[in-house]
Amino acid sequence: MRFPLVLAAVLVSSSSLSAFAAAPCTTAPKADWKPSTAATEKAVSLGYTTSKVKEEDACWEVYAKDAKGAKFELFFNPVTLDLVRTKAN
Repeated sequence: MRFPLVLAAVLVSSSSLSAFAAAPCTTAPKADWKPSTAATEKAVSLGYTTSKVKEEDACWEVYAKDAKGAKFELFFNPVTLDLVRTKAN
């Protein structure tokens, strides 16, 4: 009786961990990526002010603020520069 309960607990905990892992923005080789400055320019064109950009999960992650001063992390596909996801801070 104890084994099914332990197995269920392990399955639930491992499946919830995968929910926190972000999907990569692209699987394209880096030779196909646009420069990080292009992601910064895209964020500015969307009305954000930016402070920093870095690579994260095969995305360009841009640290930005909106017009009200709220902080965001903007994740851009480095090939298409599509905004893939946004994380409020």
